[in-house]
Amino acid sequence: MKKRREPQRTATRKPALPIWNQVVQVQRLCVGISRRNGIMPALVDLQEIRAAVDLAEVQGVAVARFEGRSWGEIGDAIGVSRQAARERFSGLIRPRSLEEVEQDAL
Repeated sequence: MKKRREPQRTATRKPALPIWNQVVQVQRLCVGISRRNGIMPALVDLQEIRAAVDLAEVQGVAVARFEGRSWGEIGDAIGVSRQAARERFSGLIRPRSLEEVEQDAL
């Protein structure tokens, strides 16, 4: 008889306070921009912020893989299954050290 697989756990922890504060600051920034210049510039700014966050996530996954982290660990950290993490990132990244990522950012 096949062993039943437990449902995938997703990350349910609350964001760290400094990160949450940054999210609130971004929300306030967008509200301020939209009040001054209208909602459309705020939406453009949000797209730029999203692109920066997406890049940071890809770089984080690359470093995690360089450090030997499994797709399961990465999936748990970002709230998706092991398979979803692997499918999403395996073609986008090559494992890299944190130093390499920092060097590219300069």
